[in-house]
Amino acid sequence: FCQGTADENGQTPSFKDKLLKFLNRYGHLLWIGGLVFVFLTVCSTCSFIYPMNEWVDSNVYFTIGKAMLGGKVLYRDIFDQKGPYLFMAHSFAYLISHRSFIGVYLLELALAFVFAYAEYRILLLYIEKKYALISMPVIMFASYATYAFVYGDSAEEFTLPFMALSLFFLLEFTKGRKMSLLRYGVVGAFTSYTLWIKFTLCGFYFAWALLMLIFELKDKNYRHLLLGIAVFFAAFFAVCVPVLIYFGVNNALGDLWEAYFYRNIFVYTSGTEGENTGFARKLFWPIWMYIRSIGYGYTFYILIIPGFIFLALSKEFTRREKAAIFTAYAVMNFIIYVGGRGGKYYGLPVNIFSFIGIVAISKVRFTAKAWNFLFKKFYVVAGVCTFLLAGLSIAINPLRYMVFSKRSSRVQYRFAEIIKEYPSANIINYGALDLGVHTATDTFPECKYYFKPNMALPVVMETQNEWVREGKADYVVATAPLPEEISGNYELIATGRQFADSIYEDYYLYRLITLTQAGN
Repeated sequence: FCQGTADENGQTPSFKDKLLKFLNRYGHLLWIGGLVFVFLTVCSTCSFIYPMNEWVDSNVYFTIGKAMLGGKVLYRDIFDQKGPYLFMAHSFAYLISHRSFIGVYLLELALAFVFAYAEYRILLLYIEKKYALISMPVIMFASYATYAFVYGDSAEEFTLPFMALSLFFLLEFTKGRKMSLLRYGVVGAFTSYTLWIKFTLCGFYFAWALLMLIFELKDKNYRHLLLGIAVFFAAFFAVCVPVLIYFGVNNALGDLWEAYFYRNIFVYTSGTEGENTGFARKLFWPIWMYIRSIGYGYTFYILIIPGFIFLALSKEFTRREKAAIFTAYAVMNFIIYVGGRGGKYYGLPVNIFSFIGIVAISKVRFTAKAWNFLFKKFYVVAGVCTFLLAGLSIAINPLRYMVFSKRSSRVQYRFAEIIKEYPSANIINYGALDLGVHTATDTFPECKYYFKPNMALPVVMETQNEWVREGKADYVVATAPLPEEISGNYELIATGRQFADSIYEDYYLYRLITLTQAGN
């Protein structure tokens, strides 16, 4: 950023000199931190400029996280198919803020800072510092102003920075630095953490381990490789220990296996559109999911696609560097989509490869003079670029209509005003995912299947039908009227319609009739 002023005469440095020295040493961190704050605030609906994060998945994580704090045992007493560390992170977020996602937003800022710093360090392997600094707003825009980011707070987002750091370790190794035992241990811990967030994202780490095995064997570093493997797995199992203790103490190891592994592997994928449509459809459906993900992540694929072409044709990269990048990318995507499922957010981790587009641009001859000129006006250019890209982030954000809107404008908080006279109300989301009412009311679910997951489990609707038929829930929230044959114990007390993402959604709030009578 700045050049420090030398103290040649032995005089006490002035405040300006100290400031310049500080900026010279830590200015890049301040710059990265500022970019993280701007782009996460604009792009994540967990931030303070949005009334709430309405994404059903995010509300599931938040509700189950607080339910665990209330004594519910994950998978045994309350069900979802994501990993335990994701819910534990949301338990922590709940301690910060009970009726909003500000706690999640603070976690996102920390995660995004690690991600941005890792991408910056990767860029420094290939381009000059000044180019890396100028390109960081583009990296942040490409990574977060995308449909793949959805509302913010996806499982993929919680693993993103650790993949970026692991990629940095790998690429620095291909540039000649020895992979230290500490780094083997760190990546082992990252792998285990990812396993207990969403295990289909471990494809990247499988590629990482395979590449390191091949490279170390080729370099005949046998002893170091064996030590590295030992440290890797020691760290891996150390991160597993809290999970195993939690479920072991609660006699729920069987529930962990069935809910998180068995159902994800054998039940969750059976609900794809490719089900029972023939071998060819099942074979090519994951390919279609991958192709569709390019559209969802177009902001970073604009960098990745030309970057990969440059990487393939360039002589500036060694075979080892090319093998590392292409193999990690290919294996990551294969494991993500092999099951045939593909939400908008599935491809988000791919943006760790955005750096390659910046490297390609920096190698074009005419850009050197242009970037040198821009760097001389760094503060002006940085401010203008950040302002324009942040504005563009809002402009292309399908949720921009929610910016600075009041909580009272959202159905969830309007329903919460009705329910607040019963602070401990028992609520279920009938036939739907978590619609956010538990967040708005700060209530704890009692029903194990308090929402309907995207999984073919007959027990879910059987349980919900039983709860409605027998009047076990105080309130029922739904996106369609309750079936007449089971709704006799409830009265419809409120409805609402609001724009959510790209469609209008109807909401229905039912109250137990005996609860109304007791109140009267």
